[in-house]
Amino acid sequence: MLKEEILYLERVNNLIDKQLEHDKLQLEHYMEEIKIIPDDDENKFSMTEKWIDLYLASIASLKRHKDKPYFARIDFKDETMKNKDQLYIGKLSMIDENNDCVVIDWRTPIANLYYDSSLGDTSYKTNDGSYIHGNLSLKRVYTIENSKLLDYIDVHSTSDDELLKPFLGVNADNKIKNIVSSIQKEQNEIIRDSLYKNIVVQGVAGSGKTTVMLHRIAYLAYNYQDLFTTNQYLVLSPNNLFTDYISSILPDLEVDKVKQATFENIFKEYLNFKFNPTFLTRNKSNDYDYVSEYKSNKEMINKIDNYYKKYESKIIDRDITYKDIVIISKEDVRNTFTKNSNDPFEIKIKKLINDLYSLTQEDSFRLIANINKQINNLTIQNPSKRKEYLDLGYESKQLFIKGMKEVIKNHFKVFDNNIYKLYVEFISDLDNNSVKEATLANIDKKKFDYDDLALLIYLKYLINGSKNYDSYISISIDEAQDLGYTHFVALKKLFRRAYFTIVGDLSQSIYAYRGIRHWDDINNLFSNDILYLSKSYRNTIEIMEYANKILEYLQVSKATPVIRHGDEVNEIKYSNKAKTILERINKYKENHNSIAIICKSKDEVDILYKELSKSINLTKLDETTLKYEGGLCILPIYLSKGLEFDCVILTDVDDTNYNKDNILDMKLLYVGITRALHNLDILYKESKQELYK
Repeated sequence: MLKEEILYLERVNNLIDKQLEHDKLQLEHYMEEIKIIPDDDENKFSMTEKWIDLYLASIASLKRHKDKPYFARIDFKDETMKNKDQLYIGKLSMIDENNDCVVIDWRTPIANLYYDSSLGDTSYKTNDGSYIHGNLSLKRVYTIENSKLLDYIDVHSTSDDELLKPFLGVNADNKIKNIVSSIQKEQNEIIRDSLYKNIVVQGVAGSGKTTVMLHRIAYLAYNYQDLFTTNQYLVLSPNNLFTDYISSILPDLEVDKVKQATFENIFKEYLNFKFNPTFLTRNKSNDYDYVSEYKSNKEMINKIDNYYKKYESKIIDRDITYKDIVIISKEDVRNTFTKNSNDPFEIKIKKLINDLYSLTQEDSFRLIANINKQINNLTIQNPSKRKEYLDLGYESKQLFIKGMKEVIKNHFKVFDNNIYKLYVEFISDLDNNSVKEATLANIDKKKFDYDDLALLIYLKYLINGSKNYDSYISISIDEAQDLGYTHFVALKKLFRRAYFTIVGDLSQSIYAYRGIRHWDDINNLFSNDILYLSKSYRNTIEIMEYANKILEYLQVSKATPVIRHGDEVNEIKYSNKAKTILERINKYKENHNSIAIICKSKDEVDILYKELSKSINLTKLDETTLKYEGGLCILPIYLSKGLEFDCVILTDVDDTNYNKDNILDMKLLYVGITRALHNLDILYKESKQELYK
């Protein structure tokens, strides 16, 4: 059996080598051809460029998967067939010279048998919705490195402990890893769920929710490739550091051109600031918390809607006149305007101008009769100006022949679509003086809260629409628990044609003044299903049980740790913090790739970094950090969300820093604890945090 498996791997490796050789020769051919194409032969030049891009991508993909061309095998006999199929599963499908598939893509319908089915009679669902029934007689998992078969095991399901152990015990890297060979049943259901629905994934720390979200994109891109391109998918992350951390997954899963951005990036892109704004970060001011909470509340959407209606009326409810003669009454304007009620205001105005012009041509007898009536009343009131009024009436009626379009256009030039001026006007009308004064003072200095961005987007959508974003079909939002209701409204409006995958953990909501308290809060926007991931695959049992004490205290569902034991959590009392940290680093640095010193606040990071950097090289991570290269780092808790490290040294875990009566403090502590894969040090000066005494 082993000899057969070795021979099969050699066969696949040979196919890869042949394909690489072929692609390199083709690439060389087209690289030479493009040099001699005449400048005026644009079509041939463009086509040759496409071939070059195609072969470059193919070569990169083959090189990426050459070391491990597949990871599993299933033996399945379709009930309509005499022979069983031996199907090898990898991240990239491969076909031999006879057009037979020697490796199938993990995203194909039949590959779902590996993730979802136990041995015996079973079935899988095809892309057309029908089911293929048969018998699954083998599920085999391979350990392949550098194109060599090291080992394989036969398993009953992908949840077998023996299968999971090799994946859970590895060290952390500076990038998140793919999990195609170890996707669990509950993860697989989310990954393969339909594109045409909105889903919310509530996943405990370490449950793989981010990885599942990215694998879902890869699955959708593959199975809906005939309908949508990958640039119609978007991943939204909380910060640039996190975006970089997850950046390698999609290319590794053979998906390119998916846009990855932060919420702030997208908001700034859409708002298209004509000046350089400053975006405020959270500080310790209670006033600031109150202002932000007020602006992220659902009621603010209603306030903007009311402001918009008044603004609309101010523009629309006016007679169109020529030298004080009413050409088109405001009643006619309003009646015509309501026909376009579903469009953004800017589009409605453009349509209204055309519709009103059509009205003057189609209903000219009524409108001219109204002009005659006005002229007649004027001459009765002032007979001495009869000729002047008759001339005015003649001029007014001549507009129906020529010039009416210009009169209507000029009438609506009062329409001002400067969103920032309108937002200032909206804020100025608020009945909350503290919110009004704080916000206007910041805007005057070109400063905006994160919550201002959501309201600005919603207002801009009402005025301008979101045409440039209509092509997106799938929006994936990570760490979504820290978005306020207004942010979800803004995103739903901006990407109005898209379906959403919303991923987060309510236990890791670290902003007291905004964020979703319950996922049902956004159900009215998305009509979403809520799916759950309750098992933690990141931490050892010892670390997860330590973290679960917080969840138990908060009276929320605890995470279920999976199979892997490790060292006990180290609770260390210090007299010299820097010296103690340096001692712990020396203990861990030989055997681990990444060590993180995590502080509660940015201020604490700055102070400790200044002291530690005198003795050791370490990287300080903050809001401006674009990449994390691994190794030793120091960062505040709020930036650590979603990241993981081999070892975590969590500083000053006492009642002063983490008050058990402060829910925010408890959630921050939970986030910090659950960043550690293998080792966790809890440092305190006087006494331990109360939950752990």
